[in-house]
Amino acid sequence: MAVFNKKTSRIAILYIATGRYIVFWEDFYKSAEKYLLKDCIKEYFVFTDSKVFPYSQNSRTLRVRRCVLRFWFRFVFKYNYIIEIEN
Repeated sequence: MAVFNKKTSRIAILYIATGRYIVFWEDFYKSAEKYLLKDCIKEYFVFTDSKVFPYSQNSRTLRVRRCVLRFWFRFVFKYNYIIEIEN
């Protein structure tokens, strides 16, 4: 039986910020660091097409480049994005 240890537990946070939605990333990051599972190690995977990316030097944040897609395609293909980083 696995034992949950908050001090060593790691979680992955997937954030899709294509188009103009990248403007919400910085506030989300700060809020997640402050309030979300405070005792866990958080790793962020940010799917974006933005050339400017805050926190790109952070070792727990990985930017995954995505091309610009129309809204419908972003909605449909978001699960494909997640599967690409599964390993």
